[in-house]
Amino acid sequence: MTPRPFARRALVRVAILVPVVLAAAGCSAGAAEDRVLFELERMAFVPPGRCDLAGRPVEVRGLDLRQALHVVDPLLVDRFEVTRADWEHHMGAAPDPSGLDDPLARTSDTPPSHGDARWSWPAFCDLDEARQLARARGMRLLTAGEWMYVAAGSGLQSFPWGKTRRLSVANTLELGLWRPVAVGTFESGRSASGCYDLIGNAMEWVEGSLPPISGEEWFDPAVPSAMGGSFLLTLDELWTATTSAPAGPIDFNCLPLPAGSRSVDLGVRCAAEAEPFLLAQLPQIVANADTRNRLVALGETWGRPALPLLERMLSDGPPAGARFGIEALIEGARR
Repeated sequence: MTPRPFARRALVRVAILVPVVLAAAGCSAGAAEDRVLFELERMAFVPPGRCDLAGRPVEVRGLDLRQALHVVDPLLVDRFEVTRADWEHHMGAAPDPSGLDDPLARTSDTPPSHGDARWSWPAFCDLDEARQLARARGMRLLTAGEWMYVAAGSGLQSFPWGKTRRLSVANTLELGLWRPVAVGTFESGRSASGCYDLIGNAMEWVEGSLPPISGEEWFDPAVPSAMGGSFLLTLDELWTATTSAPAGPIDFNCLPLPAGSRSVDLGVRCAAEAEPFLLAQLPQIVANADTRNRLVALGETWGRPALPLLERMLSDGPPAGARFGIEALIEGARR
């Protein structure tokens, strides 16, 4: 079903994006040297925090927004929506188009390494498939509140890129493409957290719900939902005030969905608690000059917000295999 119609750091970011975009378009893990490091390079570091409600009501339809719009522990979050090539790597095949009467659901008869553009499009899935993919990566789905914090930031911006409505920075209906595009296409639509396509391209499965803009009185925060809109939907704010009062209640651009919903514009973005994920992944990276340089560059992209966690992990005496990576990430984050 389809739901309703800083100069140095910038150079580091570009250097990381080059292998990311190529791999998303179908390059093998070998072309990115190492799949573990390749995937780490595609993750944003999100420190603990919560959205500032700026005097708005804390409780909306029985939900405590102070607790919902909150990242408790540092997270690593996919900067890009999971691509069809990613899906093929982790699940053994492209997303299954069965049951979708949409030519866009067909990926390609050639493997990702042949470079067919469709492999760089967002994968599509139902909720159970999204959870399976996340588990295969040692990750999970974001909660609706975490997703909103990643997209809107502590200042609860109206859009991932700021407070101003802008067309042509997201693949929404206004762009008129009527199809997905390669993930990460819209640099100007990137959020402060470093994530792309939080609005447009594909909706993203999340755990739970926030009070939706639909205005329906019924609301269950435990119902799964999709966030962010898609190429089939118009550009909407992340949240909307329900009254004209400056500090009135707000509802969110959140679409509760049955768990079995599948659509070519319904995908997934994964997340993981940063500390256990890094301790599990870093020992798998071969320690050499090239991987060290890439980890330093990644640490520089994550920046100083990552330092408290990384320095504590080092002082706690990590496993020998993880020390190499932690030290390199710290070097970069201190720059």
